[in-house]
Amino acid sequence: MKKVLLAACAIVLCQVAVQAQTLKAFFGDKSQQLTYLGADFTQARYLGETALNAADFRDRTVPSFNDVIVNESKKFDIVEAFNHPVTNDLAQVTKLNAALDESKLKSDNSADFDRLKEADIQKVASHYSGKGVGLLFVMEGLDKGQKKGSLYVVLVDLDKKKVLLSQRYVHEPQGFGVRNYWLNLIYKTLQNVKKGDYRKWETANS
Repeated sequence: MKKVLLAACAIVLCQVAVQAQTLKAFFGDKSQQLTYLGADFTQARYLGETALNAADFRDRTVPSFNDVIVNESKKFDIVEAFNHPVTNDLAQVTKLNAALDESKLKSDNSADFDRLKEADIQKVASHYSGKGVGLLFVMEGLDKGQKKGSLYVVLVDLDKKKVLLSQRYVHEPQGFGVRNYWLNLIYKTLQNVKKGDYRKWETANS
């Protein structure tokens, strides 16, 4: 029995080591490509606006939200923020967002603003596949009443469908129109990554 437990522990430690090495390798090799997967709204909750048309938000706002990030790459400069060449793959996030249940999108529960846990982020990441490392913005809380939004920056090992890194951000949105108002969260997050967070992650995994 003791040998079985030791073997099991060794397997777990080995898995952790492989994951850590993958992240270390990513930060250590600036030529390694990063796949931008998009902004995932499947776990998002919209608070503070009872008049929101949830179906319209899902069917029109969310797809255009992701399109703008890719089409306005000079403003939403993922390459500069992450110091890696970037390729875009929005096919998976487009399909997943299109299937989100609009009846769950609107919420009047303030606790939904910071509802996501580590296991929730991993569950979102497990729906994505591919090669190398992928970048997701996992949208969490969009609180119109409190004028704040929360999201996670997530790096995913696409081969293993495992989260390598996740960090939560809270910002005050701004701009005209529903889409641009919330898009500002992504802009501010990328500025945080560019101005210091990427370097912190790189140092921690050197």
